[in-house]
Amino acid sequence: MKTIFRLIWNLFAIIGLLTIVGIFILIYFWFTNPFLQSIFNPFASRQENVSEDQHPALSAEQESALQSVGVDVSTLPSEITPSIENCFIEKLGQKRVDEIKAGSSPTAVEVIKSRDCLGQ
Repeated sequence: MKTIFRLIWNLFAIIGLLTIVGIFILIYFWFTNPFLQSIFNPFASRQENVSEDQHPALSAEQESALQSVGVDVSTLPSEITPSIENCFIEKLGQKRVDEIKAGSSPTAVEVIKSRDCLGQ
């Protein structure tokens, strides 16, 4: 009987420990990842249909894509220098850079890959 009780006690202890570790991991990502904050924060002010153009060089879809991953588009440079463009080409490839310049929206992974190019 003692063995079963001890086994059940250990099982609950392990489940409790894993739950606590999971909560700490979630809290860490909550404070360090703006993308998760925008998804899970019910008190975040969501601005739907923002008509204000925050960056003249970006389309509305590109602005929306960048904002959804936590990039403040108003802080981006209004002109892309050759060194910045070369950095983008190195990170994303010439074909994808040409597509983005033509108006395609960058994905979250591409934004993360190329964040160093803009000093973000």
